[in-house]
Amino acid sequence: MVLGLGIVVVIIVVIFYAIKRGINKKIIENELIKIMGSKIITGNKVLHLIEVGNAVYLIGSSNEGLSLISEVSDKETKDIIKLKASQRTENPVKGFGDLIVGFLNRKSQKKQVMDHSINFMKEQRSRLRKLNK
Repeated sequence: MVLGLGIVVVIIVVIFYAIKRGINKKIIENELIKIMGSKIITGNKVLHLIEVGNAVYLIGSSNEGLSLISEVSDKETKDIIKLKASQRTENPVKGFGDLIVGFLNRKSQKKQVMDHSINFMKEQRSRLRKLNK
């Protein structure tokens, strides 16, 4: 009975090791493909704006798969999309402690926001100059 239990434990360990090796394979990401924005339409249907090189595509995804809806070919529309995507900031989920500290330090945050706004405008001007070249 102990021998049978040992064999079962070894089999379980081998299965977990094989699954762990399969999950840990990572995809190398680069700047060639970017998700510029996403919008949830319903529970399982989402629209994505994806930039591949200099081309921008509107892609729909659902449980059934992915489908190309349209390619954005208008230069002005591409520029607007790129500008909006560069303005987007990721808001990581904060813990309770971070929320309390943020609530207590509002005065210093207002000054930082003003400094950030000025730097942001300078960065946007330089990006627009690069786009027009």
